[in-house]
Amino acid sequence: MSKFHTITIIVVGIIAVAMGALMASFPDSFIKVVGYASGWILLCVKVLYEKWDKFFMTIQKFKYKFFGLDTLWSLTVKYELETNEDVILLVRKTLLSCELKDLKISQPFDHILVVRSEGMTWEFIDDDGDLEVHLFDINVTYSKADKLITKIISPCFQLIENKLNIHKKHYFLSVTFENNPFIGLYMSKIAGKDLVNFDITFKLEDNRVEVHKDKIIIQTDSITDLTEISKDVLAISPQ
Repeated sequence: MSKFHTITIIVVGIIAVAMGALMASFPDSFIKVVGYASGWILLCVKVLYEKWDKFFMTIQKFKYKFFGLDTLWSLTVKYELETNEDVILLVRKTLLSCELKDLKISQPFDHILVVRSEGMTWEFIDDDGDLEVHLFDINVTYSKADKLITKIISPCFQLIENKLNIHKKHYFLSVTFENNPFIGLYMSKIAGKDLVNFDITFKLEDNRVEVHKDKIIIQTDSITDLTEISKDVLAISPQ
């Protein structure tokens, strides 16, 4: 925490103590005292919101948790396998043990398996002995994002991976926003309507995160990392 943030918090604390003292000394003037003090407190909160990233993130997290943030998810997973087993049959049997509601499975072609459950469509493709998995555009609100990734998607992939002889894994999660909350953090001095282009790429350990004007793309080689990074990113609290 910087010196500026510390001083601002101290000032807010002093104002709160002063309000308590004034209320005790002049109870008949309570409304007037509150009116004067609330103006100063709102000013301090505004300064913290604009200047302190962690405070900004806390407010954003609270706002999107209670008032919603619509996102559109697309997930692609690519498995490089070491054996040429019948992966489609294996995946089909494994999915039956996943806790998926209203599960519907169809196989339009020998090498393609289509699974529908809980408003999601999964497509499994046998690509010459390797396996590709696609989850098509999924409408997810902020409040349901954590449950979706940790309680549904991640456990199913872990069950599937435990059955496969995997050489390499690659995950690509794209999250599209109507209004990307990251813009407020990185471009707080520019109005969203004036922003023409916005692209940032950074690393979280060995994982890649791309932040664009209207979406975030996470690339990783671990379902565990994907779960943790998505929770950080989608909870609007970057590491």
